[in-house]
Amino acid sequence: MGHRVGWGLGRTAALCVALFVTGCAGDSGTGDARTGGGAPVQWTDADHAAMRAAVVDSARIWMVDGHIPGLAIACVRDGQIAWIDPLGTLAADAETPVAATTVFEAASLGKPLFAYGVLKLVDAGRMALDAPLGRYLPERIQGAARDSAVTIERVLNHTSGLELNEAGDALTSAFPPGSRWSYSAVGYVMLQRAVENVTGMGVEAWMQEQVLGPLGMSRTSYLAAPRKEPGTATGHDRQGAKLHETPWPAPNAASSLHTTVEDYAKFVAASLDEERMWTPRVVADEPHGLSWGLGWGVAGSQAPVLLHWGSNPGFKSLAMGIPGERRGWVMLTNGDNGLELATALSSRMVGRDLPALGFYMLHPDD
Repeated sequence: MGHRVGWGLGRTAALCVALFVTGCAGDSGTGDARTGGGAPVQWTDADHAAMRAAVVDSARIWMVDGHIPGLAIACVRDGQIAWIDPLGTLAADAETPVAATTVFEAASLGKPLFAYGVLKLVDAGRMALDAPLGRYLPERIQGAARDSAVTIERVLNHTSGLELNEAGDALTSAFPPGSRWSYSAVGYVMLQRAVENVTGMGVEAWMQEQVLGPLGMSRTSYLAAPRKEPGTATGHDRQGAKLHETPWPAPNAASSLHTTVEDYAKFVAASLDEERMWTPRVVADEPHGLSWGLGWGVAGSQAPVLLHWGSNPGFKSLAMGIPGERRGWVMLTNGDNGLELATALSSRMVGRDLPALGFYMLHPDD
């Protein structure tokens, strides 16, 4: 992991002090310090109010130091959206403020959302988690997915081993499917092709019908078009310079999600009730206590925390939830330093030590 900009010591220290001073509110968790596997934390109204104030104050400091023009935070409490705090502007050179309805590019946050949709097909008997992915794919694109060990479940928990060859024109296996964890966007793209083949619908239309519509996520899409709407955030690099828009050529379940903090918080709330998604199925990073379920990463043991991030050029995001406490939150940013901000703020919002926030993919070099 690395940082390409040297943030001011004074502001970074101020952030740490703000987090430390309020760090005891609600912090009654105990457990293995390595896994962060403490019991559920009991939060009072006063705890929530103190946490919200500390998070917002710290975010304002971090945004300036990290050249992040805009940020939107949503908090879920008791399975419902409790509050939303939009901060900053849509772009560094714009005066239009971020709102709860501002559309951000959310990148890989599309993966757990898509996984939630795949489970709808499983529940309807149209797919099976233990079935080979190749069963649902057109024969011409099966490639390594013909392997019976490449199952739907293993695609969803990143143990499929699927990748493209160096030429980018053939699907191969990097390792025996099921033998270990390795993040695979290619696997999700192939599962998208399978869903489209089974349903006879494009992934955007199918997700709108089966997931986004029912959850009331009216400003969420896998299309590139939302970036052109008024009120859409613009991406910025680590120095705060605006990035040129590069629209996605087609919907991509792995990477092209566009959403608002309000919309995605509705999905986090729904995920708290979907135990299949946050039941650990494979260890992803043992030193950091991180496992993987179906779509979501899973941190801790006694009180598991579901998490996923998004990282496309100019946009960084993080979503987390604690099913045992009926809490969760979403942070969307339009700056490449956004995941450093999000992981620091999440340390406070969790209410206990969570080593998984040090996982290398939460601290990208791009």
